[in-house]
Amino acid sequence: MHTKTGRPYRNTLGHYHAGQAPNCRCYPEPVMDIDLLTFPARVYRNGRISTMNRQQFEQMMR
Repeated sequence: MHTKTGRPYRNTLGHYHAGQAPNCRCYPEPVMDIDLLTFPARVYRNGRISTMNRQQFEQMMR
């Protein structure tokens, strides 16, 4: 994403948990049954959002 001047956008908000950043519509949702998820799934982990397939997700949960 770029600004009006053509420079890359720089995030100045810092790091937030789901739903804490201004105007954020994210919400934390615990996983109770992995069969209810659709893969690939977007996962927030270590301050980043990444996409994981089922095998990666299961390995992370061990």
